[in-house]
Amino acid sequence: MKETATIFTDYLKKTQQLGLNSNPEFVVGYIQNQLDLPQDPFFELLLQGDLAFYTNDYKSALKYYLQVKDITDAPFFCHRASAMLSSELGQKTKALVFANKALKLHPEDPCTLKILEELLKNFDEEKAQQVRDLHDKIRSCKDLESLPLLFSDIRSLAEQNLKELMSAPEKETEELFALGAPSKDKEHKNRTLEDGELTFKSLDSPIAKDMLKEFLTESTLKHRPPPPESLELSRITAMLEEHATSSKLQHPKYSDGLTGRSLESGMILKLEEYSRRYQKLLEDYLEEVSSREKCQDNCLFAFNTWSKDIKDLPIPGHLDPRKSISDGIFLRFKGKGIAINPGRHFLAELHSRSFSLLDINYVIVTHSKREALQDIAHIYDLTSQLNRLLGKPHVIHYYFNRATYQEMIQILKPRYRQEKSSLHCLELYLDTPDVERIELQEGITLGYFLTAQTFNPFSPVESLNLGLKLELQDNNLTRTIAYVSSTHWTPLLGHHIGSVDLLLSGFGTTQPSDLKKERYLDDCLGYYGTLSLLQEAPPTLALLTEFNKTVAGARLEIVKKIREDISTESSETTVLPADPGLNIDLEKMLIQCSITKEWIAPHLAKIVQASDPLGNLQYLSPSSYI
Repeated sequence: MKETATIFTDYLKKTQQLGLNSNPEFVVGYIQNQLDLPQDPFFELLLQGDLAFYTNDYKSALKYYLQVKDITDAPFFCHRASAMLSSELGQKTKALVFANKALKLHPEDPCTLKILEELLKNFDEEKAQQVRDLHDKIRSCKDLESLPLLFSDIRSLAEQNLKELMSAPEKETEELFALGAPSKDKEHKNRTLEDGELTFKSLDSPIAKDMLKEFLTESTLKHRPPPPESLELSRITAMLEEHATSSKLQHPKYSDGLTGRSLESGMILKLEEYSRRYQKLLEDYLEEVSSREKCQDNCLFAFNTWSKDIKDLPIPGHLDPRKSISDGIFLRFKGKGIAINPGRHFLAELHSRSFSLLDINYVIVTHSKREALQDIAHIYDLTSQLNRLLGKPHVIHYYFNRATYQEMIQILKPRYRQEKSSLHCLELYLDTPDVERIELQEGITLGYFLTAQTFNPFSPVESLNLGLKLELQDNNLTRTIAYVSSTHWTPLLGHHIGSVDLLLSGFGTTQPSDLKKERYLDDCLGYYGTLSLLQEAPPTLALLTEFNKTVAGARLEIVKKIREDISTESSETTVLPADPGLNIDLEKMLIQCSITKEWIAPHLAKIVQASDPLGNLQYLSPSSYI
């Protein structure tokens, strides 16, 4: 079996090679694979620290690193994590000190180079460019013999940065340690100590011992609980200061705008106050979830809204970046929640129906709209914060079309081991049948297909948009639901969808030639495409959704016209405009009256529009009007 030093050297080289891709996802996957293997206890602590570091949990990363012994370069990891923690706390000078110290130990580390470059951007663009150029040279270097010279240049730059940071007069300095003022001899020794000679004796302070006590008393390292995610900011600051080996200096060139410990203390108090308030909001949210009544099951909602700000109306449609707003679809079946293309107001609409973020088990994204990425990331981040408070992971599985998947793996980073397989690509292959199928869980099968007529991997990302076909089964209950959006009409759509109980169809916009059924639109179904789809694959219930804001005010007239056109063919399809106020019972295929709350057959409903053409619609039962 390899010695720990050899294993560590191999590991460090591998993570640095993967880090050159600037994609932490690769590094995280490698670390998780290493954690699945039997490891030396201290090396396992290092792996746990790196896993936390590359998933942006720098507090936990530093706590792990501070426990590592018998690995010569362990201080490097402490310095690197401290740089990120200091940056998060707004202590940019400390962050620069730690980043340069880490770089002196390992000038070849791409992650530290990136950290230093980002920190220098706001202070010295010339130095930031130097770091960027050196980083690029390493990545593009094909001559291995020239690498030592590049590393020497990086180390020299780090030493020069440290000299500048420490060049302020003595009276302007403060000791980084919060454990009392050291003697001048000790201070001088700390300032001149080489990082490569740093040992954990400098960390052997009362606070460090107390902080490590909870870890060292664990009965086993292999099955220890995850570290606390929430620490007081004062403890975080002390933790950063544990292993500092230089004075806290406020050089004018790198000044953070905080002069003196009083301002820093005020900042920390303010941050602690905000942290407590935010923690209370999360606790109240979980309390509300635990005290609510039983949630509705086997149901579906379509959350589609438009901006009601009159200032938005004069903007031409082609200049409005969010002219076609879809806040997504939520369905719940057999106690599992599925969110399809969730948008800006999705969570607010979900909460208004007495559901919560913890009721989402699957998120499916079929389109390639870049503005939706932040909406997905918002759901992911909120879930992570709630998981920290819960102490256990509520895992949401995300299914993306290929283009969106390639974007999202750069953004969504697993925090728990259970989440490492939670991001999925809805891939299509050369031998893919008409509809590719995967089983989400027993009784819920997801089918998906390309909505474009032909597939070319070199075509624009819009050609990768998908249509969905969900097959739901619970004992004797069977339901099929299809969804198409952000696509033009093709003859294959009806073939892929086939016979379904419920069809959700994204309408888009329309124009005169489309209304006259003379020509299909190129970028959406529109009127003619929607009508053709309903004629070729008539569902029991059709919901028209995702109207462009420029035509949304006329959606009742559009639905009325489509009803007239399909009624001439003896179709039994009921067509309704989708709206946030529409509640569908998937078990009995009924809808709920907006006033009396009784359940009625969809064809019996009368739909009423308020004075605001973009406002919510009302679905009325026969007993609610005369």
